Amino acid sequence: MLNNYNDFNDSELCMLIKENNEDAKDIMYAKYNYIITSIIKKYLSIIKKLNLDYHDVYQEAMFGFLDAIDKYDENKDASLKTFISLCVTRRINAAIIKASRLKRKAEQEALSIDYIYDDSNLSLQELISDNNKNNPLEQMTKIEEINYKINLIKEVLSPKEEEVFNLLLNDLDYKQIAIILNTTPKSIDNAIQRIKAKVRKVIYKEEN
Repeated sequence: MLNNYNDFNDSELCMLIKENNEDAKDIMYAKYNYIITSIIKKYLSIIKKLNLDYHDVYQEAMFGFLDAIDKYDENKDASLKTFISLCVTRRINAAIIKASRLKRKAEQEALSIDYIYDDSNLSLQELISDNNKNNPLEQMTKIEEINYKINLIKEVLSPKEEEVFNLLLNDLDYKQIAIILNTTPKSIDNAIQRIKAKVRKVIYKEEN
C-alpha cells in the first residue's frame, strides 16, 4: 500500500495509475485536488447564474482531472500541474457551454430583454431594436416570434459570436463569458460590439 505522495514523483504515480493502482490514484488526488477547487471557485457566480448543480460541475472537473492523469506525457506536455489545470478548465467550460444551450432551449419564454449586458448600459431589448427606436420585442407576444428573430441573428454571426450571444441570452456578463471561453474581457467586449452591429442590420432589414 502506498502511504505518502512525497515518496513518489509524478512520473512514478502516473505509471502506477496506468496500471490501475487505486492507491496511486488516491495519492495523486490528495496531491492535486486543490487545483480542482481553485478552478471551480472562479466559476461560482456562473454556476449560480445558470442554476447548475455544484456537484455536477465538480464531477465534470474530476473527469478532466482523470483525463489529464491518463493522457499526461512528461516528454511532450508541460508540468503535470499545468496539464491538469488545462484539462479541468476545458472540461468545465464545455459542460457550462452545453448547460447554457440546454437552459436557453428549455427556458425560451424566460428571455431577458431588460438585462444590462455591458458598460454602455444597453439591454438586449435595446441591443436588438436599433437603439430602442422601434422596440420590436415589445410587439412580440409569441415565443415563436422571439425565436424567429434570434435565429435570424444567429445566421449572421460567426461561431465565436454565436457562442457569446448564446451566453448573453443566459444573462451572463462579458467578464463571466470571458472566463467560460477562456479569453480576455476585452475580446468579449469587442465581440459584443460586432454582434450589436450585425443585429441592428438584421432588425433594420426585417422592419423595412
